[in-house]
Amino acid sequence: MSHGARERRRAVRLRPTHAKAVCSTRQVGGVYDIQDLSRGGVLLEGRPTVPPGTRVSLRVLLPGVDPMTLAGRVIRSSVGSFADAQLAVRFSSVSPDDEDRFADLIAREWSKVCAPRCVVAASSLQTRMELTRRIGNLGVKVTRASTPIELIHRLEAARGRCVVVFLGTTLGGCSGVEIASFLATAYPSVRRVLVTMTHSSEEVQPPDPLHAVLEAPWSDDAIREELRDARHSASRNPLGAANEA
Repeated sequence: MSHGARERRRAVRLRPTHAKAVCSTRQVGGVYDIQDLSRGGVLLEGRPTVPPGTRVSLRVLLPGVDPMTLAGRVIRSSVGSFADAQLAVRFSSVSPDDEDRFADLIAREWSKVCAPRCVVAASSLQTRMELTRRIGNLGVKVTRASTPIELIHRLEAARGRCVVVFLGTTLGGCSGVEIASFLATAYPSVRRVLVTMTHSSEEVQPPDPLHAVLEAPWSDDAIREELRDARHSASRNPLGAANEA
């Protein structure tokens, strides 16, 4: 694995559910919700607020993982209501055992991030069913949307994942090209937006370079190639990756 790939994996941020951390200083302590976690640090939400620069001891509790005891320093904190109080902690020491746990967690998350999830969005029931069947036969998770609002709900539910959108010629009262142009602005993290066109269509190809055109009947090879491109894009620049806290 290249140095760049290793660094990207180290930077992948996990967003575990039902995860807690006991954060203690010499003066105060509390139980916090974990908002996201990387090899380099953690973002906590709860009380009490701890000033930046404070050294802390953390007991990280993740579902299905042995507890991890880590030391760190608060690099950023916010003051507000209970729900808004946040602490960003950079780890200063990680034991070899905890390094192994992080490696397992990041490998698991990396697999999720890079695995394409597809949304088939079209007014035509026949288009939705046929594309869903073809994509499902390739072993890829796929959901359907019959209106623009339903498509938005699907995309919101898949945030932080590698998403590929297959659009029919129309969706609701909009053309597939119009929906694709909207997605390019509102959802730039979507890996691929594929518009179904017909030979008789007078519409032009979508302008965004991430967009492509599929013509019915859709070939399995064309669909497979688009999914492969999306996975490759995600592996080079994973969604949710950021600089370590």
